[in-house]
Amino acid sequence: MTSLTPELTPVIIGVGEFSDRIGPDHAGFEPRDLLVRATQRADEDAGGGWIEQLTSVDIVNVLSWPYKDLAAEFVTALGIKPPRAVHSPAGGETPLRLIHDIANRIAAGSPEVALVCGAEAFRSVGMAMKSGVALDWTPPDPDYQRPVIEDVVGMDMFHYGFDSAASVYSLYENAMRAARGLSHDAVQMETGKLWSAMSQVAAKVDQAWIRSTKQPAEIATATPDNRPIAFPYNKLMIANDAVNQSGAVIVTTLAKARAAGIADDRIVYVWGGAGARDKADFRDRDRYDHSVSIEASLDDTMAKSGLKVEDIDAVEFYSCFPCVPKLASEALGSDPALVPTVAGGLTYFGGPGNNYMTHAVVNMVRTIRAGAHHGLLLGNGDLVTKHHAMIVADHAPDAATFPVRYDVQTDADHRRGTTPKVILAYDGPATMETYTIRYLRSGEPEYGIAVCRTPSGERFVARVPASDHLTITALTGGNGPDWQEPIGRTGTARSGGAGGFTEWTLSA
Repeated sequence: MTSLTPELTPVIIGVGEFSDRIGPDHAGFEPRDLLVRATQRADEDAGGGWIEQLTSVDIVNVLSWPYKDLAAEFVTALGIKPPRAVHSPAGGETPLRLIHDIANRIAAGSPEVALVCGAEAFRSVGMAMKSGVALDWTPPDPDYQRPVIEDVVGMDMFHYGFDSAASVYSLYENAMRAARGLSHDAVQMETGKLWSAMSQVAAKVDQAWIRSTKQPAEIATATPDNRPIAFPYNKLMIANDAVNQSGAVIVTTLAKARAAGIADDRIVYVWGGAGARDKADFRDRDRYDHSVSIEASLDDTMAKSGLKVEDIDAVEFYSCFPCVPKLASEALGSDPALVPTVAGGLTYFGGPGNNYMTHAVVNMVRTIRAGAHHGLLLGNGDLVTKHHAMIVADHAPDAATFPVRYDVQTDADHRRGTTPKVILAYDGPATMETYTIRYLRSGEPEYGIAVCRTPSGERFVARVPASDHLTITALTGGNGPDWQEPIGRTGTARSGGAGGFTEWTLSA
């Protein structure tokens, strides 16, 4: 392993973020201009003069506006011509992976001044569509094909009701509840307390979108203002993408930072980490109460760092839905009550598409500068699919612990249990493995979606019609006197139901 001299030591020297709140006289800046503002703030944070020195620019995939060549638009707006400027693929773990890639290149001898940045303007786009107003922004690329969830889940599962991320993540939440032997009401209050603590963090972050503290019961209880989305998730538990936000991080070598006169207490060191994926098709996962890729990523990151859990001062676990930080806390072996954010989480800070973890790094850097020693971050992409963990610290890592190779896919695959055969239709007795319920805007159930097993262990997906009141009630029961965990119970599946779906009903 190459010795980490100052020329080979990757450090973060500048961070910046920007939240753009629209109003009657301001329709909002387009993503390119939001990128410029965050980058300028990161440059100022590093003492200025770094934009002109950039050798590498990575833009986290922008979803809210279809540019023909965003990377070219952005560097032109900055007035620079770096050797490398790239608009990345999509994924919520992407910001950490991009920073890790930069750190690896520096550790391998590349004297980079690199920028990772991202921006979204979903709020402006949504309001313009609602009011029928055309935005006077860069003309959109007519050939742009925005990533859609149908491409991730497949059309058959899309038609079954997996038309939003909430439908898949809630499968995990319910399976985790059953595995832990808890009731629905107990888990809702657990989530309420955790998300309330996250709202308290966001209330103290200048660029957070929602800066009002929410109480546990307010989050846990479904109301017209906190309507149910996909059981057991209410609106105040899920990512809020109706934001205009941008973030930027400047990474370079310790040698360049010192030559520029940046004070030691402003420099944050990248220690590296690890990443892995779960199966792309959520039906091909071994179980829904854990993630082998989260486990492998965190285990490898901690092992290579030489740190113990108690050495970690601050964490940021991706929080698009509650199951992710819960899975991460369980895999890490940390206190489940640990507040998993320094930025405020995707519900309250805001969920700007793929770019939340850039904001997480921005706020983790500030946390380190304020006195924390070691910060652990975990990003998540797609449908509990792609994961990347990384540690940053107030001091350099030991040379032997800096991971040049971060892919731990082989380890994750080795940990994975046997995955069942997936079938598309079934008639006969079947056991509930996990489930969710989709709701109308009125708060009434639209239908349930059950993941079930045949007596021989095959897995299939079925609908539970809203008209099946007995089954729907059993799936949503709380602490009542007749409460019984529905997962693990037997019912009957019948193919060829309404809409051609296989339907499942709970046995009496």
